[in-house]
Amino acid sequence: MITTTGPVNWLKVNKDVANDADFGLFELTIGVGEHAFKEMFFVWFSLADPADSPPTATDWIARNMHIAMLRDAMAQKLPVTVTHEPNSNFYTSLQLGS
Repeated sequence: MITTTGPVNWLKVNKDVANDADFGLFELTIGVGEHAFKEMFFVWFSLADPADSPPTATDWIARNMHIAMLRDAMAQKLPVTVTHEPNSNFYTSLQLGS
């Protein structure tokens, strides 16, 4: 697992299942100065596939909590730390601060 920390640049939530646009994502700036780069992470991403089971109430509660945390971090310019697998933009852990 890798941990990545940085401020939230933007946050986007879209709920258009019919057009394969049901997602929540955000971007962090990693590093400072000329060596800084940006990395995007998914809170969730769902395709309009009838074989997929719909999100549960627990899934929606977690999504809402994570979106609220990211919104607050962006508004207050707090760093966010995400833990994720190498080469994956889906995180397994989200925390405010480093």
